[in-house]
Amino acid sequence: MNLLMKRLLFVSLCALIAFIISAQVFGAGFFEQGTGPPGGYPSSPTFVHVGTASLTATDNITGTGTTDLKNFRDAYITNNIIGSGGAISGYKNIIGDNTGRVSDYAIGAAGFTDNGFFNVVKYKDGPAINPVGFGADNSGVTDTTATLQSAVNAGNIVDLGKGTYKITSLLSRTFADGDTFVFRGDGATIDARTVSGTAVRFQGSVGASAALGGNANKGDLVITCALSVSAGDIVRILSTASFSPASAAFVKGEMQEVESAVAGTITLKSHLYDSYTAATTTVYKLNMPRIIVQGVKILHNDNNARGLDIVYARDIGVREVNVSGAKDAGIAIDHIFGGSVTGSSSRDAYYTGSGTSYAFLLASSQRIAVIGNHFLSGRHGIAMGGTFPFRDIKVLGNTIDNRHGLNLYCMDAHSNGEFITIAQNDILNGMDVESGNTSVDSNKIRSYDYTYGVMFNLWRSTDFLSFRGNSVINQKTAGNALTVTTSGTDNITVQSFQVDGNPFLHSYQNSILFTTGSGGAMTLTIGVLRFSNTTVWADNFYPFYMASGGGGQVISIPEFHLDGNDFTANRGAYFDFTGDMMASGNRTHAKTNEAYIFDRVGTGNFTGSTNVYDGDNVALGVRFENTGQVQISNYTIKNIGATPLSSTSSVTVFTESGTIYSNVLGANSMSATFYQRVPFYLPTPASTGTTCKKGDYSNDNTYIYTCIADNTWKRAAIATW
Repeated sequence: MNLLMKRLLFVSLCALIAFIISAQVFGAGFFEQGTGPPGGYPSSPTFVHVGTASLTATDNITGTGTTDLKNFRDAYITNNIIGSGGAISGYKNIIGDNTGRVSDYAIGAAGFTDNGFFNVVKYKDGPAINPVGFGADNSGVTDTTATLQSAVNAGNIVDLGKGTYKITSLLSRTFADGDTFVFRGDGATIDARTVSGTAVRFQGSVGASAALGGNANKGDLVITCALSVSAGDIVRILSTASFSPASAAFVKGEMQEVESAVAGTITLKSHLYDSYTAATTTVYKLNMPRIIVQGVKILHNDNNARGLDIVYARDIGVREVNVSGAKDAGIAIDHIFGGSVTGSSSRDAYYTGSGTSYAFLLASSQRIAVIGNHFLSGRHGIAMGGTFPFRDIKVLGNTIDNRHGLNLYCMDAHSNGEFITIAQNDILNGMDVESGNTSVDSNKIRSYDYTYGVMFNLWRSTDFLSFRGNSVINQKTAGNALTVTTSGTDNITVQSFQVDGNPFLHSYQNSILFTTGSGGAMTLTIGVLRFSNTTVWADNFYPFYMASGGGGQVISIPEFHLDGNDFTANRGAYFDFTGDMMASGNRTHAKTNEAYIFDRVGTGNFTGSTNVYDGDNVALGVRFENTGQVQISNYTIKNIGATPLSSTSSVTVFTESGTIYSNVLGANSMSATFYQRVPFYLPTPASTGTTCKKGDYSNDNTYIYTCIADNTWKRAAIATW
């Protein structure tokens, strides 16, 4: 035997010995990633005393002397097997698809540094259970409800693997507070098409309760209550007082995590969202497990059913879950505190006459991210509501649609929500936003048979609303692109509303509509409205129409900024409101003589500069009917088919540096006397270069100030005589 053959034989023997040793140490040798040994993992793994080690593939600890953990899944480890610094108590499941390091994820293991490890999750209750080991049939042929339920009851990690599990009744489990449960598959299917009612439900529960001991105010961190709770517990604060006039069922309430509790005083980790009266408020301890559902498909076929239902839980993860045929709600989460729904889908979730019927339902939940899903059926693809408020919700990067032909929106945020972000979604059949403190940003929005591309339907006052970076196309004949309106008879105030940077808003009728609802006398107040850098096109009617619904209703906007927009329609822009309007850098193009190209109505002042009004040689001109002062400068009014600039007798118009020309009537045709700008009394200038117009003036106790040229001041001392 030559030297080379001896060396090859030696290497082969070493490899064989290493394999035998590893089989003894790990109990099962080398397995396909994520599947584990035949028959499932042992109840007491023997991964012990390996020392400093590197895990380079599933269940293989190579002992290379490093602390790197790479590309692995399903590592169930106990008793000082990683590192040299300490014991690891309890089982840990670390799921990852990327290289990196682990630090404090492994309790007791000292000296590790976190180097960007991907998706690390801790579980405390042992290895995964394979339902086949309980006798479950994963061929989809026979009813396996009982055995699958036994597997769900037996442990806190159920790995379905591949295959189809047929069930004929609800698969469910109620967990204790603090439990962690994982229900996962590698594309496994739950066939629930013969189930009457919900297919799969995992839940916590409502625990003890006690009355709120004293009134609590929005922003407080401390409440008084005799309820027995500990740090980390989740409490629900629930009032009988109304949160929104939209429904008597919408009551005030919220969930909070406990920071500490001593002798009837509960300190919260976050400030209260709302204020509560002790006499009408109860505090509940919620028993909240952590629930993960991943890589599972659910088939259903029932009108009054949910596919996957998760209730009373925290830090949930719904990942790559696909549901079809559950026609009450494909995926539903209710009373959830923290978590995400990602990469999932729901289809075929509509039935005639339904009052619900959603692809995805989020109810009375907080701190939820809904990212990268496809929800494509039902009355609404996504519906957010519940009995008490939903808050801190992010809806990002989803594709959302509904059943067409219903004149209903596919995205629905009810009026008992706040602090909502809806961004970067493809919304395929309109949306209704009733929630407060809501941002709608960078979405692609279409509406095929819903009247409104986007409707902000205001039931209650709110601090802010924003609509930025969206494109909206409404293909319905009588439709609008963006509508802002009210419901009910309560006065409503929006402190700040920003509409900015929307590349294209297009509809057949009024592309932008600000109005009030059909209730009795009320006032919609928008403290500051900034409408800017937006392109608007209407095939018919107005690009922007603002007027109340009548009957004693009023739109009040103390400060309205209209800047840098481009409006095109058959008619011009119409504004009837109370308040001051500042417009600059806008272009308005009207293509027929059905209305004025720009019409300012109502009470308040108007200041405009560098605006261009183009009448396409047929449209009526610019008209001011407001009660107040009008000052326009550096304007262009052109191609007008009638009087370019007109006003009512109640308006004084000051013009400066404007150009008016008309191919029909000739240049500078006006219907009344217009005045050049008059000097203004201004605050005391800070320096000779403070902004001013020639003729402006000011004074203080020492000087009289005169603006002798634009942005040039001189002053003279005040003397006695």
